[in-house]
Amino acid sequence: MRATANLSVKGTRYYKAAELLQKGSLSSGLAIRLDHEPDNPYDKNAVAVRVKRTDAKLGHLSREVAAKYAELLNSGNVIEAEINNITKKGTDINIDVRVVYEQPDDQLAEKHSSHLWQSASALPTESGIYSIRHIDSGRQYIGSSNNIKDRLHSHIRDLSLGCHANHSLQSDFSKFGANDFEATALERGVSLSNLATAEAECISSLLKAGSALYNKTADGQGKRPNFRGHSNSEPISDKIARQRAEEERRRIDEIFAEKRKKIFDSFEPKLAALLPQMNFWTYLVAPFVGARHFQEKAKQTEQYQALVKQRDEQLAALDNQRNNLASHSQLGVQPPNRGEDVMATASVALESAVRGGHARIFLPTGRAFDVAIPAGIEEGKQIRLRGQGEPGPIGGEPGDALITIKIAPHPIFQVSGRDLRLELPVTLDEATRGGKIATPTLEGKVELSIPAGSGGGRILRLRGKGLPAFEGRFVGDLYVTLKIAPSAPAR
Repeated sequence: MRATANLSVKGTRYYKAAELLQKGSLSSGLAIRLDHEPDNPYDKNAVAVRVKRTDAKLGHLSREVAAKYAELLNSGNVIEAEINNITKKGTDINIDVRVVYEQPDDQLAEKHSSHLWQSASALPTESGIYSIRHIDSGRQYIGSSNNIKDRLHSHIRDLSLGCHANHSLQSDFSKFGANDFEATALERGVSLSNLATAEAECISSLLKAGSALYNKTADGQGKRPNFRGHSNSEPISDKIARQRAEEERRRIDEIFAEKRKKIFDSFEPKLAALLPQMNFWTYLVAPFVGARHFQEKAKQTEQYQALVKQRDEQLAALDNQRNNLASHSQLGVQPPNRGEDVMATASVALESAVRGGHARIFLPTGRAFDVAIPAGIEEGKQIRLRGQGEPGPIGGEPGDALITIKIAPHPIFQVSGRDLRLELPVTLDEATRGGKIATPTLEGKVELSIPAGSGGGRILRLRGKGLPAFEGRFVGDLYVTLKIAPSAPAR
């Protein structure tokens, strides 16, 4: 049996569509060719749309229908294809193509034997409100018609062809199949003049009950597709749930922000009391050792670090309490499921970890980003890229990308937490007599005092020459290990 489908071409801005349209080479009725691209790195079922005469690439079919038409192409059942309509607004070009193919008898029989088709066929031909329901999740698509059975058959035909107007319903149908859906009549015998009102009232009552719907609007009329040929809006039930969840999250954030402020306010006087006050002597030596020298030295004391640790533990406990509260159903509303998070590693040079910079990372999704590296970050820390993970199902937010920092090996320094380590070659005479030796640091060379009688393997510390302060963590130190060299090293 021959079938015809009208499909939208995606990604036209990345290929030859704009150039050919400007030249006047694209028009309705132009013959095109569909090509299966099994080696496409992003989708093994990708189907490219090309001009038949010149082989110019216009774009791809959407992922929701690509698997079906890849199978039709591989079985030789696509008969012909042509451009049906072209619209342009700004840089957006929407191309609709008409595809004629031979639907195998077994596929036709499978459609007619599916649970969705049989449940629709059992419904009356009278007017009323109907539902297409995903059996496992309970999510419904609500509609109205003067002939319920015929309208449902029309829905099933569009879903089978992959061109249903409701993107969310089409996505789930392509994923699960017709046997996971059923059709029901919610109201029968509704007068034609009251169909739209009855449909809106039905959707409204379901939304108040917290039901999950595929419908995009509360009146059931849907949203007009944009100039790319589809609507990216989320289902109305998911939108309401998301808005309620966001309001509750904002309320929780305000409560815990106030609690965090109280913790900071309670520790601030204690920490300030441990810092030396500026007086005549500190002003006198400030030009030689730096104005912040005494305060930084005080911050390294055990008493100061103990208070900082106590404060950070209270803040961490408060954050855990907030996360647990947000993750449980305190809201009374379950927002749509998020997409999966993806993991990646960013290898950064030690200089970038110290001073900040950028690193190029490649995500498992195939996308690449230049990630900003904050100054002072240490190995193992994660940077979160909001919304750059896997897409969420049916209106859900996309997941995040979690980038783990890995500091690349350095030719001189070794990283140990926030501290740095360095092997410094010295002669036996320098180690025995002692003195000052030029020593490399991240900020340049400094004079390191070597005590007389030092031997190989002795470790000396340069305070504050490690990784800089980051997220409340103290400044690291540089530990220098003396290594006896047979001859005087170059410095």
